[in-house]
Amino acid sequence: MEKIQASVTDRNSTYMARGAGMSASCTAGERQAIKALAVKVFGEGVPIKVQLIESISMGKNKFEITRADTCPNNTEEDHASV
Repeated sequence: MEKIQASVTDRNSTYMARGAGMSASCTAGERQAIKALAVKVFGEGVPIKVQLIESISMGKNKFEITRADTCPNNTEEDHASV
Protein backbone atom coordinates (compact mmCIF):
# COMPACT_ATOMS: atom_id res chain seq x y z
CA MET A 1 0.00 0.00 0.00
CA GLU A 2 1.49 3.33 -1.04
CA LYS A 3 -1.08 5.82 0.26
CA ILE A 4 -4.13 6.00 2.48
CA GLN A 5 -6.71 8.55 3.49
CA ALA A 6 -7.21 9.13 7.20
CA SER A 7 -9.49 11.25 9.32
CA VAL A 8 -8.29 12.81 12.56
CA THR A 9 -10.75 13.81 15.26
CA ASP A 10 -9.94 15.92 18.33
CA ARG A 11 -11.94 14.83 21.37
CA ASN A 12 -10.98 16.48 24.64
CA SER A 13 -7.36 16.97 23.48
CA THR A 14 -6.96 13.34 22.38
CA TYR A 15 -6.40 13.05 18.65
CA MET A 16 -7.77 9.88 17.05
CA ALA A 17 -6.52 8.98 13.55
CA ARG A 18 -8.46 6.40 11.56
CA GLY A 19 -7.64 4.95 8.15
CA ALA A 20 -6.94 1.70 6.29
CA GLY A 21 -9.08 -0.19 8.82
CA MET A 22 -6.78 0.83 11.68
CA SER A 23 -6.70 3.54 14.32
CA ALA A 24 -4.14 5.30 16.50
CA SER A 25 -4.40 8.04 19.09
CA CYS A 26 -2.14 10.62 20.67
CA THR A 27 -2.56 13.47 23.13
CA ALA A 28 0.42 15.43 21.77
CA GLY A 29 -1.28 16.53 18.54
CA GLU A 30 -2.91 15.75 15.23
CA ARG A 31 0.33 15.16 13.33
CA GLN A 32 1.63 12.76 15.99
CA ALA A 33 -1.59 10.73 15.75
CA ILE A 34 -1.09 10.52 11.98
CA LYS A 35 2.51 9.35 12.47
CA ALA A 36 1.32 6.66 14.91
CA LEU A 37 -1.21 5.45 12.33
CA ALA A 38 1.47 5.48 9.61
CA VAL A 39 3.66 3.17 11.75
CA LYS A 40 0.81 0.66 11.90
CA VAL A 41 0.12 0.87 8.17
CA PHE A 42 3.58 1.29 6.61
CA GLY A 43 5.99 0.17 9.35
CA GLU A 44 8.52 1.86 11.63
CA GLY A 45 10.89 4.39 10.06
CA VAL A 46 9.21 4.60 6.64
CA PRO A 47 9.34 8.15 5.21
CA ILE A 48 5.86 9.66 4.81
CA LYS A 49 4.28 12.75 3.28
CA VAL A 50 1.12 14.14 4.91
CA GLN A 51 -1.28 16.41 3.05
CA LEU A 52 -4.47 18.00 4.38
CA ILE A 53 -7.34 17.15 2.04
CA GLU A 54 -10.31 18.69 3.81
CA SER A 55 -11.38 20.35 7.04
CA ILE A 56 -14.59 18.44 7.67
CA SER A 57 -15.74 20.24 10.80
CA MET A 58 -14.41 21.82 13.97
CA GLY A 59 -11.94 19.28 15.36
CA LYS A 60 -12.09 16.88 12.39
CA ASN A 61 -9.80 16.87 9.35
CA LYS A 62 -9.11 14.49 6.48
CA PHE A 63 -5.54 13.76 5.33
CA GLU A 64 -3.73 11.78 2.68
CA ILE A 65 -0.69 9.87 3.95
CA THR A 66 1.74 8.72 1.27
CA ARG A 67 4.95 6.74 1.50
CA ALA A 68 7.50 9.42 0.65
CA ASP A 69 9.81 6.92 -1.02
CA THR A 70 7.09 6.49 -3.68
CA CYS A 71 6.48 10.27 -4.15
CA PRO A 72 8.19 12.01 -7.05
CA ASN A 73 9.53 15.50 -6.25
CA ASN A 74 9.12 15.00 -2.52
CA THR A 75 9.99 18.18 -0.66
CA GLU A 76 8.63 17.62 2.85
CA GLU A 77 8.73 14.32 4.65
CA ASP A 78 8.53 12.82 8.09
CA HIS A 79 9.48 9.38 9.24
CA ALA A 80 6.87 7.11 10.72
CA SER A 81 8.03 6.46 14.26
CA VAL A 82 6.49 6.52 17.68
